[in-house]
Amino acid sequence: MQDKELTKVQHFISRFILRNFLTAGKFKFFDKRYKKFSDKNPKGSMYKEYFYEHDDFAPNEIEDLLATRENVYAPIIKKLLEGKALTLDEHMTLIEFRHVTYYRSSEFTGFHNYQKDRGEDSWMERWDWKSINGIFNSDDPEKDIKKSQLRAIKEVIEREDPIFKLSAYTPICFLFTTKGKKFMLGDNGSVGIGEEFTGMVVIVLSPTQAVAFPRINKAAEIMQKVGVKSNQSTIIYEDAPDEIVDIVNERVKRQSFEYYIDPNEGDSCA
Repeated sequence: MQDKELTKVQHFISRFILRNFLTAGKFKFFDKRYKKFSDKNPKGSMYKEYFYEHDDFAPNEIEDLLATRENVYAPIIKKLLEGKALTLDEHMTLIEFRHVTYYRSSEFTGFHNYQKDRGEDSWMERWDWKSINGIFNSDDPEKDIKKSQLRAIKEVIEREDPIFKLSAYTPICFLFTTKGKKFMLGDNGSVGIGEEFTGMVVIVLSPTQAVAFPRINKAAEIMQKVGVKSNQSTIIYEDAPDEIVDIVNERVKRQSFEYYIDPNEGDSCA
């Protein structure tokens, strides 16, 4: 039997999300690095060649794993956007999707580069980081960042990631819809919102919808306020005020290298 051909184009933002932003088969992106606008399609955007390949993993191991899980995520996201209730099992998979979206995107590796730029490059020496990632000594930090990224993806899907386990204790999220403005999509995958939004991690799913997951330290408080019990799988639908859309979009533009441009707004990247 011949070895399977290695997948060259490996997406860090799922194509089933990218398809939600299409206008006449394409969408427009702005690349901050080159100050350039371009029209793209889902196949040719938000990817890097051999992005999930690493010497410590079998060829195509993570890419094939993600492809299998995307077949599970896509119908759940579709069901969510159609306003249908999720089962508790589906909700746990939605939480898995949230963590995988973070780990697979440029936000994960970008965080480490951001810390290094700030002079905070001692994270590899922290014992909690070493124990979680299984990297106790590093001669090649860049390679080990990639290794920890791929390991995290795999452990979330296997339901062994400690942060996933913590999130699974609070089965609640909010699907926000917007009418006056449109959400932007960036290559950072998920966006962290601080105290001004009572602590949320936001994933943009379409120009008019974004799903927000309460941060752990706020989740119990939010659940109590809205009357959600710990064994419920509840999605609360709300219209997002324009200022919330602005906050999300500002984070997307600031944290990502490349992001979607609303065709109704023209070539504006301000």
